[in-house]
Amino acid sequence: MDIRSMMIFSILLKKREPGMAASLFAICFLGVLFFWGAKNLEGLGRATLLAVQQGKESREIWTGVENKLNENFFLKYRFVDLNGLWQRMNGRRDMRDILKLRDGRLTGHQGRIDQALLADGARQVAEFISRVKEMNIRCLYVQVPTNIDKYDPQTPTGAEAVDANANIDIFVNFLRQDGVEVMDIREEIHNDGSKLADYFSRTDHHWSMKGVFYAFSKVGRILQKEGILNIDDSFFDIKNYRVDTYPNIFLGSSGRRVGVCFAGKEDFYSIIPKFHTSLRNMDSEHGFSDFETALIDKRAVEKIWPYNYASYDYLFKAYQIENELSNNNKKILIISDSFMHRTSPYFGLVFKQSRIWSLDGKNALEFIKSYKPDVVLVEIWNGNYTNKLAFNFATV
Repeated sequence: MDIRSMMIFSILLKKREPGMAASLFAICFLGVLFFWGAKNLEGLGRATLLAVQQGKESREIWTGVENKLNENFFLKYRFVDLNGLWQRMNGRRDMRDILKLRDGRLTGHQGRIDQALLADGARQVAEFISRVKEMNIRCLYVQVPTNIDKYDPQTPTGAEAVDANANIDIFVNFLRQDGVEVMDIREEIHNDGSKLADYFSRTDHHWSMKGVFYAFSKVGRILQKEGILNIDDSFFDIKNYRVDTYPNIFLGSSGRRVGVCFAGKEDFYSIIPKFHTSLRNMDSEHGFSDFETALIDKRAVEKIWPYNYASYDYLFKAYQIENELSNNNKKILIISDSFMHRTSPYFGLVFKQSRIWSLDGKNALEFIKSYKPDVVLVEIWNGNYTNKLAFNFATV
């Protein structure tokens, strides 16, 4: 029996016998609580048993079980939705460290980061890029935006200041002082007369697929101008791509924290070449096929429940891509977090090979020596500035 049925049942009984109705409602309510608690204990037991079977230490077991329970808390998202509805009805714009901007987009809070920490991270990146350039490899640092527009923040009156752009400015300045060439996508969007909101998801901290394609085209045109890529402009013109819309299915990372009732769902987009392609996902056993078949797992956008997070993070399934139709034998390596990961399939259209190196704590220099890429892109989202593991790729 769901909550709505319980309410109707109690109203019907109340017409006959108020005392009996109250008692039966209380019994049903306690029954629901018991069932809910039993389901959570069942999940807790399974997670604990699995951790023990894997031979984990007690502290590691408890941490893993706690995380598993938080992720799979029975009816968790129903409670989140109810809380979000209540907050919205009361006119709140701030919930669970998520702020709703004046234009309806969601963003997280980020306080000022210690400048010494930013300077150290920038120094590591600068030293890494210097080593890469010594191998005669083109290397570019790409600064991705936060979803707060530096030039039009849309912060509600009286809301706590969000300092993400201040942190980015400091980090980028340190990089440039160390001689690093930076493409700041925030400035590119502003200089083009565009709005950052046009390239970001409303309920997610990531940019949208339109933002992904924008970054690809900006970097690609630089490489084309420098003669690294001998291709025409058609690859960078979105008119030569099909934009597929999946209406009202997406709830991003911020939206899942505050619920559908507070955030609202949004459309999701994929951008598919109209021209002939022949690509191979080198992580699979399949051969060459078109862009859509080789790289897109449509199951990610066919799930109708928004908490499945049918996001761009799941739309492309390849970390190593080979292009059978490439007019060159050049390779690109993208060292990044999830922001620039999604550009790899598009770079796979203009390079012979495109490969991703995640910020997972592994040093990248030895791999670069063996892989011998022609271009290396480096990107670190501002949310990772305080994550020391994110800079381990640059250990020299």
